[in-house]
Amino acid sequence: MTGIAQALADAGRLRAEFLGPRGYAIAYGSHAAGSAAHDADLDLLFVGPPLSESVRARLADAVIALHATHLLRLDTEVQGSGTFALWCDRGRASWVALIA
Repeated sequence: MTGIAQALADAGRLRAEFLGPRGYAIAYGSHAAGSAAHDADLDLLFVGPPLSESVRARLADAVIALHATHLLRLDTEVQGSGTFALWCDRGRASWVALIA
């Protein structure tokens, strides 16, 4: 496995580690659509049981490390741990909440 496939596999391992069997992770954005530049950020949505602030901070740090390991750019909404972002694409009527 190479490139984005390995990064996605690593994101799946983070899902298992931090959210357990009741959680899931979704990749969206340019990598999921197959139109990303090789170093584009990997947009991830983690959904699962509530996490303490310290666990959220560790998950955010792990996502940042995943981007560094795979030489991917990192969007500003996940630059600091414990950050919450909500995004809505009204034109497509879709919602994504990123909790890191």
